[in-house]
Amino acid sequence: MSLNHLTISGPSQDIIEKVSRRLITSKESDRLLAYLPGRLSELGWNDRVYDECIAWLRQNTVTEQNVHCKDLPDPNKIKLETLVTALKPKVQSWIPTKVKMELMNRIMEFIGEQEIDE
Repeated sequence: MSLNHLTISGPSQDIIEKVSRRLITSKESDRLLAYLPGRLSELGWNDRVYDECIAWLRQNTVTEQNVHCKDLPDPNKIKLETLVTALKPKVQSWIPTKVKMELMNRIMEFIGEQEIDE
């Protein structure tokens, strides 16, 4: 792979698209996605996210703690989409740098094994 496609800000959009396509067609993206849940669980991320979901539900729905707030919805009526929208930015920021670097290294190894060029 030649280096003339790199810019100060990183690889060109064309190279990113080529790598993305190759990751998908080779099923490497599936392997990377299968790796993530177990790795995040090992590092305690899943437990932290679960605790945050419980805290959010307690704060934003009618529970024993805030039963006096009649305007709040029943926790069983909260859609998963609502919970994800509310918590996604926060919990994504908790993904350990270590995991991000591991994924980046795996992608770089994959690129090194491929013949991806301009």
